[in-house]
Amino acid sequence: MRHSVEELKVVARLASAGHDFPRPVVKASRNPALMLWRWWVASLLPGMGMFSEAYFIFAIGNIEPLLAIQYPSCFGDAEPFDCNQSTMDNIQNIEISAIIVGMLSFGFIADVIGRKWGSRMTMLIMFIGACLLTGAYGPNAQVFLSVFCFSLFFYACGVGGEYPLAASSASERAEADPKLRKRRGEMVVLTFSQQGWGNFTNTLVILLLLAVQGATGDVSSKEAETTWRLQFGIGALICFCVTAYRWMYLEESEVWRAEHESVKQELKDEQDPAALLGKRSWREHFCHF
Repeated sequence: MRHSVEELKVVARLASAGHDFPRPVVKASRNPALMLWRWWVASLLPGMGMFSEAYFIFAIGNIEPLLAIQYPSCFGDAEPFDCNQSTMDNIQNIEISAIIVGMLSFGFIADVIGRKWGSRMTMLIMFIGACLLTGAYGPNAQVFLSVFCFSLFFYACGVGGEYPLAASSASERAEADPKLRKRRGEMVVLTFSQQGWGNFTNTLVILLLLAVQGATGDVSSKEAETTWRLQFGIGALICFCVTAYRWMYLEESEVWRAEHESVKQELKDEQDPAALLGKRSWREHFCHF
């Protein structure tokens, strides 16, 4: 009896709970600093993508007053209005639309190419988008708004992909460790808790940059631009570090790899040519949705 790819995936997923993957032996330590470091690496480092996401996404609202100072006839209330009103009213919708596109795209792609390459791709997109936001420029307010919105859309596509990848990676990381299998929810929550730290860090960076410039009262256009560009630049540096880490050190999910190999072996045993990887029918592709 032959089985479909989707049936084999379900069986492989159910069987993965019984996998016992070899775990590295870690010498116990009572050093509080070392214990905290190990906990951070195991629980929070995988959530740095969510940290970067929150740093930028929540920054859009935080820097609006600064953009209003630099471009009063676009982001402010100055007359006449120089920017397209529809674009201004839909900045948040542009952001949300890109996140949805990223979720749907990378949620599917990561099931095919794996968590490692999916995470690398999303973080690379976020890094490029962060650089675009940092250097956004235009000879007038309308051109700047267009460049800014395009950069935001590009960045948010990576953000959308980070959501399903962060959740699945955290869950599978716990599933691969017998000691953490009953704490999958905790691992996912710890990963997503980095969003709060990202938002807090962004707000703190903006306040510190203003304080360093002595802009504790009225803020000039130059001070406003320096502040929002530098805070985006710091965020881009964080994205670069996370991207470099994922390209150099990130390992493939053991659970995904075991399931993938199990499905491939079953297909090979059944000699099902219609279910070869990368040559599935459109109907089988849309089963993911």
